[in-house]
Amino acid sequence: MQVNGFTQARASMYYIALIQILFSFLLPLNESVNWAQLAGKKEQNVVEPYDPDDGLSPKRPMWSARWGHSTVVFNRTSMSRNDLTAEENSNRSMHLITTLFLLGGDDYLQYKDEFSNGGFRNDVWYSEVQLRSATTWSVRHQFLTMHEKQMGLKSDVVTSNMKWFCMNEGKKSPPFWPVEHDKVGNPIAHDDWISCQDYFGEKRGRECFDKTSIEYMYKTENMWSPRRGHASAVLNGNLYVIGGRSRERVIVDHERFVGAASNRIDLNTGHRTIRESTVLKNDVWMSKDAGKTWTLVTPGCRNQQEDILIETEYMPGKTRYSTTSNGFEKFSSVKCQDSTDCYGDEVCKSLDGRSENKVCVCPLFGIREHHSLDVQHRYVKRDDGTIYSEDYLYLTGGFTQVRHEFCGNLACGNRGSYRMALDDVWVSNDGANWVQIRRATAGSPTAFKPRGGHSTNLISANSFQEEDVDRLFVFGGESVGPNNPKSEFLADMWYMELFSEPCCVRHKSCHLSSHPLTPNDLDICISKRREWIRMDLKSEIYGRAGHVSIHEPPSSMNAFKDYIYIIGGKNSTSIHSDVWSLDLTSGISWHSDISSHTSKNGDEQEFSRINSDHDYNLYYDMESNLTSLVTLRLPSTKSMDETFAVPLVFKIIEDRDIAILEELGIKTFSDLINADQRTILHLRGYDNLPGKKEKMHVKNICYVKQLIEKFNSKCFVGEMRFKTPDIS
Repeated sequence: MQVNGFTQARASMYYIALIQILFSFLLPLNESVNWAQLAGKKEQNVVEPYDPDDGLSPKRPMWSARWGHSTVVFNRTSMSRNDLTAEENSNRSMHLITTLFLLGGDDYLQYKDEFSNGGFRNDVWYSEVQLRSATTWSVRHQFLTMHEKQMGLKSDVVTSNMKWFCMNEGKKSPPFWPVEHDKVGNPIAHDDWISCQDYFGEKRGRECFDKTSIEYMYKTENMWSPRRGHASAVLNGNLYVIGGRSRERVIVDHERFVGAASNRIDLNTGHRTIRESTVLKNDVWMSKDAGKTWTLVTPGCRNQQEDILIETEYMPGKTRYSTTSNGFEKFSSVKCQDSTDCYGDEVCKSLDGRSENKVCVCPLFGIREHHSLDVQHRYVKRDDGTIYSEDYLYLTGGFTQVRHEFCGNLACGNRGSYRMALDDVWVSNDGANWVQIRRATAGSPTAFKPRGGHSTNLISANSFQEEDVDRLFVFGGESVGPNNPKSEFLADMWYMELFSEPCCVRHKSCHLSSHPLTPNDLDICISKRREWIRMDLKSEIYGRAGHVSIHEPPSSMNAFKDYIYIIGGKNSTSIHSDVWSLDLTSGISWHSDISSHTSKNGDEQEFSRINSDHDYNLYYDMESNLTSLVTLRLPSTKSMDETFAVPLVFKIIEDRDIAILEELGIKTFSDLINADQRTILHLRGYDNLPGKKEKMHVKNICYVKQLIEKFNSKCFVGEMRFKTPDIS
């Protein structure tokens, strides 16, 4: 499987701390309800996962529970090539060895006693998994007590062979210069720490070339700052980390102290104040050795990209931000004379053509978090059998912060800025030079809406034999902005058509070294039409953000179907734990493979037929509603017809009895199983007087309670005790 998009397992990118990685073993009949846990704290009885806290010594290595991290899959052999047929790609995938990387995130935890632990991370973890192989699983023997044997537990247990390893524990700038340095005791900002990176070229001091200097040592340790909401990808065999919300030491402007509580107004320009702060980033880092060491590709920008500035601050024809008045002085971007006054990749530019009104503008995608990254592998086979290939990296959407209202020279609103979802798309073939495919706009009710926390999948042309184009799909996400502060969680799906041949074919330069993309390449070799095309799908899938989207390409294992799966996510009121699938080759609607919402049953006759497209929704857990409890009855052989295989669904608890239970606050399986004896006697029809019996209030309440207790014992997750512990 290819894991793309903004990846968190099962639930919310905002609130859920995760410690388990789940893989779906997809059967040919699209039975993606068959999940097996590979790693993390044990949550099911199907297999024994790789658990770092299983009591073995030494403790197994594994990353901490966290959210806002990124994951990326590195395949030693490419999963899919658009110069091969589906059958050829299928044969190649059978021998696939996959390395799964997990990078950064936030593992901060707040306890009841107000003790806190954790924070932003920049560690790098990896695990090698060979799917559909005997090396992924093993069968082990466990000791069972007599009671456990009576419960039906088996002594032979399927065990996950997944192992996690730490490639990089993470590093960040020290708070002060060490005693060996002439600036000993002075604070260090993150920008000081990375100042010797090759990106800065001639701006670097002599100390950056002295192998005995502190600065040179720092260069070997440099990496992206601890963060969450970033994105990662593998481009041309190298690992990239881009953007996100970072925590790093920054220099505080002296102007921010004017009028402070200390009444300090005389600023000492020779003194620097440095504080640790959270900042949005659009920097790009690259690793050539699987995350062990990192190189700065670009520090990005501090100021916004041009289209966002125009959309939110400078609006031609509107006097609020007009540069013809004092509005120019209230621009959030730094005023400049030339680009040397600007940070990183920023350029000094006039937005209205007036040379005196110049501001620093970001020429690439602006600062953001919860965006998506996708890699397009382009191949072409020449007549002489030579294969040329190029990789293209696409960045879509995300959340940024903008100024919208002004109080003096400050932005009004939470933390000095407004949260804004984006709908722009960018492309690069080297991670340093970026070309904008679509501008960031305010969106409209009938168009593609700006979004963050969405998911994207880039699918090769060999999945669509009718046209020689690749497609970039986007699903869901959260849409919010200064003019629409209430979040809207989306369930729409769009795609953009992309050329599948490398740009060198159009330029007739495949024999030469690769060149950075330019705006001239957009219509020539990037996209046939730079518009999002909406898919008209019929489904009841809920709007969400922070979900996972997975593309399963055609292969002999799935009858050469082309599937996209949507897993989990959240909206403003709930967290989803459902799974949906879409067959791109023939489907026109989402299929609910497994859902926290049970099947629709019950009508005037108090039974219904199972919907063959949603029969997996009959899975239960202890939080399932009692109204979902049903029994299935197969038709008799006498009534055999074309529909005899579809069983009938009957309610176990009638609506009248459901109302009685709800009056007592009993709504879920858990509520009933934890009901005390007095409540059960009352439900059976006994009042408070011994020996006096009334008509039973709830039919078969004892049977229902026993049934749910069986569910609970079946689903109870117990410890495994093996004869030969594996401490690897």
